[in-house]
Amino acid sequence: MSTMIKIEKVLVLPSTLDLNTIYFVKNDTTNELKIVCTNNVGTIAYETNDQSTISTIVTNKIGDLDNLLTDNKTSLTAAINEIATQLVSITGPLTITQYVASTYTITDYDSNRTYTLSSTTGSVTRTTDTITYTPNTAGSVGFTINGRFFTVMVNPSYVNTPSINSPTNNAIDISLVPTFTASAFSTTGTTQTQTTAEWELATDSNFNNIVQSCTGYDNFTQWTPTSLNHGTNYYLRVRYSGHLSGASAWSAPITFKTWSGGWLNSFHHTSTGERLYAVSTDPSGNLKQKFESFDWVVTEMDGNNMASVS
Repeated sequence: MSTMIKIEKVLVLPSTLDLNTIYFVKNDTTNELKIVCTNNVGTIAYETNDQSTISTIVTNKIGDLDNLLTDNKTSLTAAINEIATQLVSITGPLTITQYVASTYTITDYDSNRTYTLSSTTGSVTRTTDTITYTPNTAGSVGFTINGRFFTVMVNPSYVNTPSINSPTNNAIDISLVPTFTASAFSTTGTTQTQTTAEWELATDSNFNNIVQSCTGYDNFTQWTPTSLNHGTNYYLRVRYSGHLSGASAWSAPITFKTWSGGWLNSFHHTSTGERLYAVSTDPSGNLKQKFESFDWVVTEMDGNNMASVS
């Protein structure tokens, strides 16, 4: 792969040569450079061999160009020297991870030179000969140093889509005060800290009619909504957020139906002075609902049996 630097209107070339553009071509694999001259239709008219440094071209290759550029050696030398102050040789990883800092070394570092860095896809800083680049965008991106763009491939980092563990999809006879649970938080690319869990409960599959929602900041994998309606179909989904990449995609929604059986199975009490409460259970004896709004109060106890109420 080569980096091509185009110099236009630097030289006033003899008209008989029919040349209009000079390029300095850098081989990104070997870090060698050469000079290429093209004519008006883009055909290469003159090309030097690869050299290890621009200064080598200035020293050894100007003579080769004398017959071609007889009256313009000074201009060519000035142009090459100008580019030499801008080009920087860098080594470092070509494939990195989004949001993860990677370091690069300026192999021809000179403490007397000025280095200007920038990036539109993350942060880039320099300390002496070490460059630190932290990309916030995945794909083919990079940073610029002294006018040279250094390209890297950035693998994405994101929060994996969670899944709902309970209730299961198409479940029936779900408690009117259920506890929903979801899978553990996980990421791809780099480790992240979970910041939130967002739950949505709706009565339609498109989640246009959201009846309850919750954003949790501590108990990330479960949610207990307020009492649901009896014998009703609901739809549930969840998503997680990480401190670097933000929210995941929503989980695949599940649907369930709350318990639609009878309302009252038995009365219970605990001790004198406490209110009675009624419970409803499914045929297997699982608690479905608890009612504590009765006005009856236990006034006497006889073992496990209630003697009287008021």
